[in-house]
Amino acid sequence: MKQKNPSQLPSFETKIRLMRLPYRLILPLGYMGGIHLLSSIPDDGAAETVGEQLLQWVTPALQNLLHIPLFGGLAIAWYWALGPNLISRHAKLVLVFLITGAYSFLDEWYQLHVPGRFGSLTDIALNLTGVGAALLYLTSTSAGKQRMALSAFHNTNKKS
Repeated sequence: MKQKNPSQLPSFETKIRLMRLPYRLILPLGYMGGIHLLSSIPDDGAAETVGEQLLQWVTPALQNLLHIPLFGGLAIAWYWALGPNLISRHAKLVLVFLITGAYSFLDEWYQLHVPGRFGSLTDIALNLTGVGAALLYLTSTSAGKQRMALSAFHNTNKKS
């Protein structure tokens, strides 16, 4: 059996990050469960539960607009859950978009089977708008932090 070169083995820090990954998945999976519960509320006109009463209280236009922050939050939760430095930043952004985009399609398909609810391409577009806005925010803030750190580093080196 061939032994691996120690430089090819994962570092201790990488092992710790991998061990923490299952715990970090609780947030986005719980968030997805919450979205599923919201999608499961029937809209048959008879408001029997608090969820059904809330659904009738919120106008359809507002319900549609709420897709944007709802799925933006899901994208941020997945971005956080995938943790720092496990995969490249670009790969993480693509993976977050694929996961949340796929869940968006599945959620709208599921709503086709809930009494009084319907799935729509408009809702999917709004979901993906929220995902895109969240990922844009994440990339702009992380890029901004990197630029500030580099400029601070360059400024301290100039003074020396």
